Amino acid sequence: LERTEKWKEALTAYEKASHRWPANPNFLIGMGNCRYSLKDYTGAAEAFKKAVRVQPDSGIAYNNLAQSLLMVGQYEDAEMIAKKAVELGGPLQEKFRQTLDEILEISGKNK
Repeated sequence: LERTEKWKEALTAYEKASHRWPANPNFLIGMGNCRYSLKDYTGAAEAFKKAVRVQPDSGIAYNNLAQSLLMVGQYEDAEMIAKKAVELGGPLQEKFRQTLDEILEISGKNK
């Protein structure tokens, strides 16, 4: 459903799955991605925060949380969280660095 951009339907499916399997961060990340795509940045941030609590070594969860915080104007928190994603590394580390650079640019710290 996410791949076909049926965000509301995908969100409903992820919510049901996360209730059944609350320790699975993939469902929480999916919920966050859907909410982000629906421009519910606060709701997305909440889902990503839960994902970080469930899987504190998930660079993806940290990166997506940072992007959501950026969208609601929480620049300092977004920067701190993005730095954590970069620190965690992994195969998407370059993407995490791009997110951090974007946050620094928008917040005026990357001049």
